[in-house]
Amino acid sequence: MADISSEETGSYGDTVREDIVQTAVKFLENRNVVNTPLAQKQQFLQRKGLTDKEIQIACERAGAYILHDKLAREPPALPIPVHSNVYTSQVQPISFLEKFKEIVHNVALFSAVAYAIYMFYKKFIRPFLFGDKKRKNLEEQMEELNNSVSTSISDLKNSLYDVKIEVDKISQGGEDFHAKAVTRFKV
Repeated sequence: MADISSEETGSYGDTVREDIVQTAVKFLENRNVVNTPLAQKQQFLQRKGLTDKEIQIACERAGAYILHDKLAREPPALPIPVHSNVYTSQVQPISFLEKFKEIVHNVALFSAVAYAIYMFYKKFIRPFLFGDKKRKNLEEQMEELNNSVSTSISDLKNSLYDVKIEVDKISQGGEDFHAKAVTRFKV
């Protein structure tokens, strides 16, 4: 094997590095690498500096082409779990209370997010878009309060005057009634 045969020399006079080919064969026969796709293995070997001829020789010696053809014809097998638990989980139906709890949690979360968005809008976006409402200064507020009190006092005076008129009418009517009643008993 140390001799390089005419088959192992490239068509362009390239020589095959036998020690590299042997290392590539060991790589291709590794049990962790055997099941990987052939193209991926060849790309890896190219990145490591092997020529196409060296890769071809290594694949022939390792039987990678035969294994690739065999795997291509067979349907992929189901993977066997290495660590299968004794306790296999079964899908259990969700109870009404658990469904209700999930719904309440989702509604609460949605409400909190909506409220946060609303507060962000109220505090930052609305003043930016529509301008901040100017607050009335103290003098304007005092003026409005004074006008309101004045209006209330004048309304109260008018109501009091109307009540006085009504009381006077009632008291005059009562005196007339009293006078008639007294004259009737005297007769």
